[in-house]
Amino acid sequence: VRLDRALERLLDDGHGVFVEISAHPVLSMPLTDGSAQRGGIVVGSLSRRAGGLEQILRNLGLLHVQGHDLNTDHALNEGDLLPLPTYAFQRDPYWMDTPKSSGDLRSVGLEVSDHAWLGAALGLADGEGHLFTGRLSLAEQPWLAEHAAFGTVLVPGTGLLELALTAAHHIGADRVEELTLLEPLVLPEDKALRLQVVVGAPDAQGRRPIALFSRPEDASDEVAWSQHATGGLTEAEGIEAEGEELTELAQWPVAGAEQVSLDGFYDDFAARGLVYGPAFQGLTEL
Repeated sequence: VRLDRALERLLDDGHGVFVEISAHPVLSMPLTDGSAQRGGIVVGSLSRRAGGLEQILRNLGLLHVQGHDLNTDHALNEGDLLPLPTYAFQRDPYWMDTPKSSGDLRSVGLEVSDHAWLGAALGLADGEGHLFTGRLSLAEQPWLAEHAAFGTVLVPGTGLLELALTAAHHIGADRVEELTLLEPLVLPEDKALRLQVVVGAPDAQGRRPIALFSRPEDASDEVAWSQHATGGLTEAEGIEAEGEELTELAQWPVAGAEQVSLDGFYDDFAARGLVYGPAFQGLTEL
């Protein structure tokens, strides 16, 4: 901003009185230096630690004693004052919520997990079991709000399956052999949930049991954990190949299949109360 050029132009155009409208005079000094040489007048409006009507009247007085003609009737007539603002204050904060830092988990005896939902892992000392813990909230995973049923945000069942697969890979298993969903994982709008994935010791066939739990972050120890899924993890050895079942899907579309239009597909689901946002509209062909 070339204030010096703007000042020169105003002075050339015959303007000689300058009032800085601000919470504290910042530009008054350069204005004073430039205008004083040519007979100009410079005052402020408010000032730090002096932001009331008294300060404004003081500056109006400065203009008056320097010969500037003021309409004091208008300036001092309180009947003409308007209440500002003319609308109710909107006291909504707009600070961005920053993700919480996990800190150095190794310093408290835990293993660090790279998973976005499961931040820590621990091998149990009394056997070959494992515990995975984490935290889930809409503040940190806002895209989950795009998966809702009748106005309630539900963590997709495939999300629970992905947690189970993450635990399997961490302990050296190859696959989730079975996963039964017991109770929907409802994600509150303004609260976080603690997650626990518990993997047990292998049986004689090498199968490990797995269970998924959640509980509100602010819940006391007396509040029971909700169990959302149970199942089993196995290694690939000894499992019969299932390639034959997928042979007919090797080419797409399948021979003899009839294509179904997807026009209004997700709109129909929304009309039934099942809302899939952009992050969950992955179907491209049927």
